[in-house]
Amino acid sequence: PDEPCPGSSSCFSCLAYNVNDPRTFISDVFATYNYDAQDGHYIAAMTLQRSGNFRVLCYLETNGDKLPLTSAPLPIQVDPGAISSSQTRVTGEGLIRAVAGQQQVMTVTTRDQYENPVTSGNAVFSGTLRGPLMVPIAFARIEGGQFTATYTATASGEYVVSIMRGGGEPIDDSPWGPPDAGLTVAPAVVDASKSTFVDQMCPPADDSPAIYFDICGRGLPSRSVTAEAGQNFSFTVVSRDFYTNILANGGDFILSTARRSDSFRLING
Repeated sequence: PDEPCPGSSSCFSCLAYNVNDPRTFISDVFATYNYDAQDGHYIAAMTLQRSGNFRVLCYLETNGDKLPLTSAPLPIQVDPGAISSSQTRVTGEGLIRAVAGQQQVMTVTTRDQYENPVTSGNAVFSGTLRGPLMVPIAFARIEGGQFTATYTATASGEYVVSIMRGGGEPIDDSPWGPPDAGLTVAPAVVDASKSTFVDQMCPPADDSPAIYFDICGRGLPSRSVTAEAGQNFSFTVVSRDFYTNILANGGDFILSTARRSDSFRLING
């Protein structure tokens, strides 16, 4: 305390510090005489909000002198409190971006209300991605109060990530979603067997810029296409990954060749 022995010529004062950093005094209080017991005992009440190994030093302060008690320091082990859902944290690249078909991992760190990692006990989590598909999140305990949260999304697009503890209590700032947060799943690499081939004989579907070859043949075309000699013939190739997600950003090299049989062959490059 700043003022030595307020209202008295002598008193007991105590302070606590962390063993790993003795220069950091966590708490500093006066001891109060136990008037109920009237047995010469004083009570020093402290509230330590950080877990870890601490030492408590007590002094007798008299007329400006500060003499340490011979029994000090007193060792104290401060354990974390109960898990706090609002202080539990989720970290990892998988919280903001992923690639279709690839397993992504996030880390859940359980903490108490004072942000101390809770390294013992157990916790039950549940979670989902909500977007083009509903994707479950699987949880596994690792060590030190941490859990892995894994998922595999196969549809590209924007997702809302929701993680809860126990009976449905949101953790951290869950759910995370657009526009301020959320997960973006990008398409995987182009797959020629899933890409679509379109020409003027295959009008696009209502909900897609291209059409699967359920009508005009699926995948790479094996049918013949009619073109007039000496004139350009145009067609469109829509690149898709293995999960049929459209690669909208481009950048893939696709080579088409015309053979005497009038069929086309697409080669990934």
